[in-house]
Formats: sequence, C-alpha cells, structure tokens
Amino acid sequence: MTVSIQSLPALDVIVVGDAAQVTDETKVRRVADAYASQLHWPLTVQDDLVVGDGAPTAGPPPYTVFELTPKTVFGLPGVAGSDEDGAGSGTPISPTRWRFSW
Repeated sequence: MTVSIQSLPALDVIVVGDAAQVTDETKVRRVADAYASQLHWPLTVQDDLVVGDGAPTAGPPPYTVFELTPKTVFGLPGVAGSDEDGAGSGTPISPTRWRFSW
C-alpha cells in the first residue's frame, strides 16, 4: 500500500506487510461505522461484507474488508508540490524505515 501526501512537506508512505480478509462481523461493523462517522459514508454490513453506494472507483458493492499487518514501513520525501530540486518549500523529510515484529 502506498499513500502520497500532497501538501508540503510532501511525504510518501509505503507499507509492506500481510493482508488478510476480515470475516469477523464485529470488526467489519467497526470499519463500516468508522466510514460513516469520519467520512459521512453510510454503510451496512451483510454477513462479513460491506454494502453502500457512492464508491465508483471501488466497483459495485459488496466490498470485502482487509486487515493489514505491517512488516516494514517506508517514509520518503514526496515529489508532489516540490520544486525542481525536489526539496520543496516545506521542512525537509529524511527517508525513514520502520520495521515491525509481531
């Protein structure tokens, strides 16, 4: 999974780990509730799947929930919004690596 932050200082985050489908209905319901409260996207849970309208880039519902267990995370200076030399006008960010052992 890669996340790119567009505001300065820009930061790209890469998460490497294991993903597993969540089949516990209580956990799936917590995810649906979080989307409803944080993103104002009302979702319902049917069996262990999430159902809701308004996710054109995700394809048609139902949606499967996955849990990511990170092994390594990289934080890198982002390119978005940076100037020609890549430094940007924000505080410089040094590449960083975090390792997890569970």
